[in-house]
Amino acid sequence: MTSCQEWIDKFREDYLQRGSSETTWKTDYQKILNRLPAQATL
Repeated sequence: MTSCQEWIDKFREDYLQRGSSETTWKTDYQKILNRLPAQATL
């Protein structure tokens, strides 16, 4: 089974590999994604 946190980690890795900035990740995505229940199963 996959948790929310595993999907977030995969999304972050892909996002940064595509050349997007760490700052944008932290300010635009991580702030919102942190609201999800990290250990919840998807």
